[in-house]
Amino acid sequence: MKKEESWYCNFCKRKITLVCLKVLESVEEEKYMKTAGFQYKCRKCGALDGGLSIAAERALFHLIATVGGKPLKTAGFTLTMLSTHHCKDTDGNYNGSVGVTDLIGFKVTGK
Repeated sequence: MKKEESWYCNFCKRKITLVCLKVLESVEEEKYMKTAGFQYKCRKCGALDGGLSIAAERALFHLIATVGGKPLKTAGFTLTMLSTHHCKDTDGNYNGSVGVTDLIGFKVTGK
């Protein structure tokens, strides 16, 4: 919801509307600042692991290209179908166990 104030000019009789810039900034930020974080799932321990984060508008193109075998580069990083994950052992500590992770999709987040 925009916060605005309107009045008529005494000289030209035109309607003048003032819109709060802070409200406009938050609307623009919400529209354009959403990101998508790609997620991987470990085959060994089942944990979800985060990966590359990019603008949400381009995430689907990257996912389709990667699944199709022709991944796109973004800021020097390339999305891959497989990765590795350092797993916690049964005692809850990282003791050197490593699992293979599969790309399972992405999650859109915003501010």
